[in-house]
Amino acid sequence: MEAYAQPVAPEEPGWETIQIVHKRLDLPVGAIIAAIRAGFLRLGQRSDVSGYHGLVVGNTEVAAFKAKAAPERKPSTNQGEVTARPSPGRRVFGGKVNSWL
Repeated sequence: MEAYAQPVAPEEPGWETIQIVHKRLDLPVGAIIAAIRAGFLRLGQRSDVSGYHGLVVGNTEVAAFKAKAAPERKPSTNQGEVTARPSPGRRVFGGKVNSWL
């Protein structure tokens, strides 16, 4: 991964570690790394930290990537997906809740 990295100064703002981006945006680490390898995200290397925790990505860049890559959610049209059960001691008869305890 370090072969893809550009040097980033320790005090340079706007960069986050891959692990922090993963937690903040709920993006899988593998998806972040794949986006770096495909050229969708730039990778930086903090000069004061070696190894994996020194690898950083631009936080606005990765947020824009997630917005593009996130699937559009559609509201459910299946009536059976959300069901509620009566609490114990209650039965539903003909659409009415009756207590039997």
